[in-house]
Amino acid sequence: LKSIVPVVLAFVAPIQSLLAAMLFVVLFDTLTGIWASRKRGEAVSSRKLSHVLSKLFLYLGIILIAHAISLTMMPNIPLVSMVAGTVALIEFKSVLENILGFDLTKRVMEKIKRKINSGSLEGQETEPVNDKDQQDFKA
Repeated sequence: LKSIVPVVLAFVAPIQSLLAAMLFVVLFDTLTGIWASRKRGEAVSSRKLSHVLSKLFLYLGIILIAHAISLTMMPNIPLVSMVAGTVALIEFKSVLENILGFDLTKRVMEKIKRKINSGSLEGQETEPVNDKDQQDFKA
């Protein structure tokens, strides 16, 4: 065990600030989620809070795996940054939903779809969308 600890610390050292940032982002999302639940009059249960631990371990695990892959197989690809950025965006979206009380992305996409279906964007006429483009948009 004594010989494993220095190896683990050396492995994690280059990304320790990133791991701390992920911890902060998840905790901030949790706090805004609790605030939003209370605002809606919903109870905060230990079961819901246990999902936070699962999510945290999943995110940190994925980042550690990305770091291992980056060190061993793909040193020229910023894989850790890409994975951590994706996680941060997911959590940022969740924080916005907690604060605003609705899914902003969903509302924006619905508004864009309505504009496309009505045949105008920002009040300007557009060319009709062909079936293939419309199917790609729905996917």
